[in-house]
This record gives sequence, C-alpha cells and structure tokens, in this order.
Amino acid sequence: MVLHMRKIISVLIALIMVMSAAPVFAEEVQQTEEASNEGVKSEKVVEESTQQVQEEAETPSASAESSSPSESSSPGTGKEETQKQTVDPELYTVEITLYDVDENKLEEKEEIQFDKGMTLEKVMELFNEERNYEIIWEKCKYIINDIEDEKIDIKEYMPEQGDFIEIRITAEAVSGVPEQEEICEEEIQLAAVDPKKLEKVYNNTKKTIAGMGASFEWAFTSEWIVLGLARSGKLSEADAKKYCDRIAAYLKNKNSETLNSNISSDNSRLILSLTALGYDPTDINGYNLLNPLADMEYIMKQGLSGPVWALIALDSHNYQIPEAGTNKIQTTREGLVSSVLSKQFKEGGWAFSGTKSDVDMTCMVLQALAPYYMKGDNTVDSAVAKALAWLSSTQKADGSFTSSSESHSQVIVALTRLGIDPEKDVRFVKGENSALDALMKFYVSGGGFKHVSANATLNSLATQQGYYALTAYYRFKNNMSPLFDMSDILLIKFSGIANINDNGGVSKPVSISGKAVGSTRALGYLALGEGSTDENLIKENFSTGNSKQDALSQEEAYNEYVKSVRLAKTLPWIYIAIGAVALIGIILLLRSRRTE
Repeated sequence: MVLHMRKIISVLIALIMVMSAAPVFAEEVQQTEEASNEGVKSEKVVEESTQQVQEEAETPSASAESSSPSESSSPGTGKEETQKQTVDPELYTVEITLYDVDENKLEEKEEIQFDKGMTLEKVMELFNEERNYEIIWEKCKYIINDIEDEKIDIKEYMPEQGDFIEIRITAEAVSGVPEQEEICEEEIQLAAVDPKKLEKVYNNTKKTIAGMGASFEWAFTSEWIVLGLARSGKLSEADAKKYCDRIAAYLKNKNSETLNSNISSDNSRLILSLTALGYDPTDINGYNLLNPLADMEYIMKQGLSGPVWALIALDSHNYQIPEAGTNKIQTTREGLVSSVLSKQFKEGGWAFSGTKSDVDMTCMVLQALAPYYMKGDNTVDSAVAKALAWLSSTQKADGSFTSSSESHSQVIVALTRLGIDPEKDVRFVKGENSALDALMKFYVSGGGFKHVSANATLNSLATQQGYYALTAYYRFKNNMSPLFDMSDILLIKFSGIANINDNGGVSKPVSISGKAVGSTRALGYLALGEGSTDENLIKENFSTGNSKQDALSQEEAYNEYVKSVRLAKTLPWIYIAIGAVALIGIILLLRSRRTE
C-alpha cells in the first residue's frame, strides 16, 4: 500500500513541476518568437533600404551589384558584365577620396571606372554624376599616388590604371560657384523636395500634433508637442492654459522640484517647454525646476543624456545655475561640457550606450555644444568639427543616415543650431538628397511621420520630433533664433492653477512589490518614469509595430514594462509550485522514516 502511495505521489510531483515550469517555458518561447519577429522586421527594413538605393543607382557597377542571383547567371548581365568590365583592357579604374575645405573627409574611397585615355576632367564628371556637388573641380587641389600637384590641369591630365586620387576642395573652388537667383522668402529651395509639398507636410503635421496634445489632454509628458507648437507660433492660448494648469497640478501632487529621482532630463524637458511658452521655470507656483540641476551627481545618474539635456535647458535662456548646497557637487557649465567631451569616440561621434557612435546621440551633443562652438575654445571647436565630419561620412546616397525618421529630425535640429543649411551644405547633400529629403520618406499621408519606412503607421514620438525639426528648419530659413535658443523670449510669472484632484493628467506609478516601475525614455525624448507610467501613453509612444533603430530602441522601454508586469504575474505561481514540491518532499521524508 505504501509503495502504491509513493508512486502516486511521485506522479503528482512530476505534474506539479511541469505546471510550474510552463509559465517560464512559455515566457522563453514568447521572447524567442519576439526576437525572431524583430529579426525579420530588421531584415525587411534593410532589404527595403537596399532596394531603394539600388533602384536609384545609375552607374554600371551599381547596376551590376543590384542584380539578382538569377540575373547574374544570364549572359551579358549582372556579375558576368562586371567581370567583363574588370578585364576589359580599354577600361581603367581609379580610387577617389574627397576632402572639404577644412581637410575633413567628405567621401570615402570611391572606385571609378572610365575609358582608357579619358582626361581627369571627364573622370570627375563621372564621379560627380550622382552627387552634383556645386564645385569648380579645376580649382581643387589634387594629390595623385601621394604626390601633391597643385598645378595639375584636369583638362589635360589622363589618369593611369590604379591611381589613388585625393581631392581637396579649396575655398576658391566653392566661392567661385555662380550665385543662384534670389527667391522670395516664402519659397524655400530644397535639394529635391518641392517647397510647396514641404509646406503642406508642415501644416498637416501641425494639425496632427495639436490633435495629439488634445488626446493627451495636455498632460505632463506633452512637452515636445508644446515646444514645437510654441516655437512655430501655432499654440493657441486656450491649449497653453490647459497645459499650464496640468503642470501646476502635477507639481502640486508631486510636491517636489525633482520630477524624477534618476532622470534629470524630466526637469530639462519641462524647463524647455515652459521657456518656449514664456514662463520663468525658476518659480512655478513656488517650485524652482532649476534647483535639481545644480547637483552634478544627480545629472550624471542618467549617463550622457543627463549633461547634454541639462546644457540645452540651461542655455535655452542663459539661466544661472543655482547653488547646489552642502554635500553636493556643484554643477558648472564647464563641468557639463567637459563631461560630454570626455565621452567622444575616436571616429568623432557619441553614443547613448555601447562603444559605437550613433547619429541620434551625436546630434543631440552637437545641439548642446553649439553655444560654445566658435567662441575661442579650441577643444570644443575640434570636437564639433570631428563630429560633423563623421556625421557627413555616415550619410548615404539617398540622403539618409539611419533607418529611423527620428535620426533625421535630430540631424536637422543639430545642423540648423550650428548655422548650417541642411539642404545646401555640400557636406550634407549627397547627389540631390539632403536630410530633409530623407525625412520626407517617412511622412504619413494626412500629417505626421512613421518611425521606420517599413512601418506604415503614424508614430507619436516620430511625429513630435519631425514637427519640431521642421520648425527648426523654417526658423533657420527665416533668420530667426534656433529652436532651443529662446533668449529672445521675455519671461513672465507662471500662471497655472493647481487642481488638487488632478495629477497633471498622469496616472500614478504602477507598483510591483512596493517598487515603482514603468517605462523610461532616457534620451530625453519622452521620459515616462516615476509619476508618469500611464500604460496608454507608453503604448502610444512605443508602438509594438516598430522595429529597433540602429542605436536606440523605441520599444525597449515598453517591452521592459511588459516583462516586469508579466513576471509579476508569473512569479506567484512559481513560488507556489516550489513551496508545494518542498512540502510534499517533507511529507515523503517523514513517512519513509515512520515505515523504517
């Protein structure tokens, strides 16, 4: 009888252990499926991007590379044609590297194939065929096979097979370009985008942005919406009043000048939106939002984005940094700039994380360093020049930098902040394509932008950034102060009314085991952290249909939130199963001792 009982109990133990492992196994399967789906999405984005570049390519070598495997095997096409060109004794190949006026590399080594006996002038026409640089090539400096010859006549000189040609653009070669005809102020001449189309995109996106603000009920976390509309002069007084009342209510409930204990960009972001509205952030119904930024240790908790956005916020109206107080490290502008410069990579860029430069973070750093550029600090000047050279080298033939629209928004804001025209500067126009042209490829009909080209749905964060990027561009073209330079605004006392029953339109933090958890966009785009973990807002800004950016993940924060909630639901069952197994083990042990 005892033996039968033991067998039955052993079967029960096995069943319980299988049931307890099921949630964990299901979790692993789900994560594997999600990773697989993410991989498929990423491959799809890469394939579409590659296909787009291939379709636009016009040179014989590009056409050969874009041929499909089946085409390559057919006579006279694909790889077979490329091979014929390579062995053709009537064709030569040279490598050309292009540098700008400041000796920064504009183009990596580019192989150009040409007919034997062709002059260097004709070779340069082939080189410039897809680029359309407005440069007088005969006035450039040429270094051929490491031998410098400034007096070379490109109309007479005939390159040899395998020559290495370095071209350095001179000031004379650029300034000698005939000036374009003057155009009216309202008409903006773009590299490829129709000015009327751009204006339509801008106006339609404005309507979408205003609708987003209304859907969020102008709650805290609507800062980029408010900033874009305020800096474009399109925010109504009624909506501004709703937002101010919401901020007053949020601070009243928070009862703290520190909006997030680990993310200083929450304060920086709110300082920017309030400054854009013309309100003094040092006295928001008695709260001074600058006080937390006086503590350098607090700012550095967030990593690189902490000092970057602190600089942007502090310099938006040349705010004086408050005293940090005892037992705190005093924040200084010099200290913030130094901490940012120390994190620059050898190739010239910066990164939110990892050891490889990314476009988004590099552009945000450039926005932060802009007020210190060309002001006598050689260290800053050198860092900015190096970053611009790296940024130019990452731009592709279609004008794009990455597979996400947000990257191009940050490029536009950074360049205009530095006084660089993103659609005319030769460093940032490849062929006839600029960052503005690339951004337009992410436009969603009706107004707004998607995150990646493979995703046809409008994305809230991409739309917010796209709109304020266009605002930055239009301000630049109309000789107005840059997007984040609000020194021209006269600040007045904050007038928001605090409603004790309102938490600024933001739900209370979701708690698990007494610890507040949620989603955090640490880059300062949209921080959803303590006090702002509303699931609907997270889903709106971290759409599950989006794929990852090159260096950033739109979904990462939302996925972490989902995992934490899912784990909270799974853990109790795991604990129950472990406890049941332990209890049964003890019972079996006691029974075996009794029988002995």
